[in-house]
Amino acid sequence: MSIGYDDLHTSYGRCLRSRGFIERFYEILLARDPRIPPLFEKTDFQKQHMALRRGISLAISWAAGDGMAQRPVDEMIRVHARLGRAPVIPEFHDHWLESLLQAVRERDDQLTPELEARWREAMGKVTHAFAVAF
Repeated sequence: MSIGYDDLHTSYGRCLRSRGFIERFYEILLARDPRIPPLFEKTDFQKQHMALRRGISLAISWAAGDGMAQRPVDEMIRVHARLGRAPVIPEFHDHWLESLLQAVRERDDQLTPELEARWREAMGKVTHAFAVAF
């Protein structure tokens, strides 16, 4: 049974239409902790921006119980696991979530406290899954 996060997909669409949403997310994330920027030293940000753009959409679908999102989210989890090609310690998933929420607050002009809580709920499921798999 799907919980349904169509409202998040709609909010995410507004964020993307605001131009520069993904770039702003990374500005926020990289400023959160001095240990984070070195993780991105060799990153092709053009590719990374596209991967994150798709990844957020998949994460929303996965959190809603969409089985079609299971395989790609499992792959993202493997990539960021302890032995993956881009390991991310569990503590940094909290930084990711807070950075995303700040970027959403800045870019979605229709964000309500209830909608923000739903963002936190859905993405919290995702970041928890990443942290547990580490």
